[in-house]
Amino acid sequence: MREQAGSRCTAESGLGGVEASAFGAIRLVAATPQPLVLQLNQHLVSAINTPEFKEQTAANGSEVGGDSPEKFAAFLRAESAKWGKLIKNMKTWRQGRDRGDAP
Repeated sequence: MREQAGSRCTAESGLGGVEASAFGAIRLVAATPQPLVLQLNQHLVSAINTPEFKEQTAANGSEVGGDSPEKFAAFLRAESAKWGKLIKNMKTWRQGRDRGDAP
């Protein structure tokens, strides 16, 4: 996303090292035949890479991306690892707080 005027970045807010993004995706059931997955992916990537679509999303402050199903799967694994660790830490912190062990 592009920077919004007047907003502070996470580092300026005291949260250095934070990187987060939002994304949209189309997911299919695991049993979907690979040729169909690849054909659908090809059509979607072609559509989101049109100048009209990129211009419209840029006007909303977004960036367009589209790649292979394998690269998206790798992205999801990395995001799950990153956010899963945070969620686990927050759960541990909350449990400690509920016991009176954490602020």
